[in-house]
Amino acid sequence: MVKKDLLLLWNTLNNLKYDESQKQYIKFKYMVARNKLKLKPEIEIIQELAKLSPEFTEFNEKRVEICKEFSRKDENGEAILINNNYDIIDRKRFNETIETLKDKYKDIIQKEEEQSKEIEAMLDENIDIEISKVSLEEIPGDLEQGVIDVFAKVGIIIE
Repeated sequence: MVKKDLLLLWNTLNNLKYDESQKQYIKFKYMVARNKLKLKPEIEIIQELAKLSPEFTEFNEKRVEICKEFSRKDENGEAILINNNYDIIDRKRFNETIETLKDKYKDIIQKEEEQSKEIEAMLDENIDIEISKVSLEEIPGDLEQGVIDVFAKVGIIIE
C-alpha cells in the first residue's frame, strides 16, 4: 500500500456513517478500531510533515486580506466569492499588490513549494503495514459506495 492510500483509509475510517446500534456489526467496529490504532502513528508523521510554517501562514493570511480588500462586496460589506474565488474588481492593482507580497515572501513560498513536492513524493512511497480485514458479510449494508470502494482498493474486505 502507498502512503497516499493509507491517508485515504484513515480519512474514510474517521468519517464512517452507519447504524452503530446494530450488534451484528461488532466485528466491523473492531476492525475499524484496530486499523485506526495501527494507522495513527504513520498519520501523525504525515500530518507533522504537512504542517505549514508560521511564516507561510502569515503570507497566506496577508494574501487573503489583499483578496478581500480588492474584491466586490455584498450589502453587508463582506467579500463576494464566485466559485470559491474572490470577485476582484481592480485586477491590475490587485496583481501588483499580490506580486509585491510574493516578492517579500519569495524564499518562504519556495521553501513551502519544495516541502509540498517532498510530501507528494513521500505519499507515493510504499508502506508495509498490516491492516485488519473484515468479511463482506460483516460490513454494514448502509455504508456509502465510496467507503466500499476505498475498502476494496486497500484490501480490507475478505470475500
